Amino acid sequence: GSIINLTTNLSPGTFTGNGIENGNQFNPNTANAGIHTITYNYSNGVCANTTSINIEVMEQVNAGNDVNLNCVVLNSASHNLQATGNGNWKQLSNTSVTFDNKNISNPRIDGFSQAGTYTFEYSNGACKDEVSVIVSAKPNAGNDASTVKCFATGATALSAVGFGTWSL
Repeated sequence: GSIINLTTNLSPGTFTGNGIENGNQFNPNTANAGIHTITYNYSNGVCANTTSINIEVMEQVNAGNDVNLNCVVLNSASHNLQATGNGNWKQLSNTSVTFDNKNISNPRIDGFSQAGTYTFEYSNGACKDEVSVIVSAKPNAGNDASTVKCFATGATALSAVGFGTWSL
């Protein structure tokens, strides 16, 4: 998280507490996740006073690295997402997949129905991160068959779905 500059209209005084740096800055990275009480001690030379504030630092989440899934057999491939931190998953892209459990850091996702980019968000409510799974489909050369044809001259048409090269 970003450093927060703490200010007050009472001076001179001193901020104290876990995560305080350079006199008036709160650094959530050194404070770490949790609730931190920051106290401001003020004295005008005659009277002294103290006030406190609680700052909650949420655990940072990481949805993991983007993934390329190549030569996927559509509608039958699965993949495990790999996040760190505590959170929940949701899918941001339009093409739907199935999660085995959205409430764990490494759920299995199934049902890639088409090639393209599937985007997911991992969030703990305050912090979130995104990951993309890029799916390229396995080419379909058509149904297996055996045929014997004799040609004196000419050609015959072969059909396939996707990109690839026929060879004999």
